[in-house]
Amino acid sequence: MQMLGVETVTSALMTQAKLFIGGCLCLLSCNSWAWQQEQLDGMNWREVGPYRGGRSAAVAGIPQDRETYYFGSTGGGVWKTQDAGQHWKNISDGFFGGSIGAVAVSAWDPNVIYVGTGEKTVRGNVSQGKGLWKSTDAGRSWQHMGLSDSRHIPRIRIHPRDPDLL
Repeated sequence: MQMLGVETVTSALMTQAKLFIGGCLCLLSCNSWAWQQEQLDGMNWREVGPYRGGRSAAVAGIPQDRETYYFGSTGGGVWKTQDAGQHWKNISDGFFGGSIGAVAVSAWDPNVIYVGTGEKTVRGNVSQGKGLWKSTDAGRSWQHMGLSDSRHIPRIRIHPRDPDLL
């Protein structure tokens, strides 16, 4: 094993330090890294997602329809978009709300949607739910299906050819 002298190590470190500092100064002085006002002038602010949806851990879509999606929020019920996320509408208000743990859309009949209530994320302030809900008209109306004491439904699997079988 070859031992390097103190002068050799010091010289190598100084060279590396000079290269690093020189590179940083070059980047700081380079105009391409600074934001120019004209770069920002063409941009417009827009919201992404619903205004008051909350965080989400439950999302589902329709494979045959690339623009329709559902998501269950942890404090705002179930939301639906039919234009790939440009606009969202709450479809659970008046039926149920609160924390959603799972959303599933039937592959056989995309009008059939199941929602399991109760947040599934592991946190210190997890909200519980009140069971399972089903819609047969793409979210226009809902029916409570039971499991009220389950408190947290993290996943729903619908049979691929029988939307009444979970």
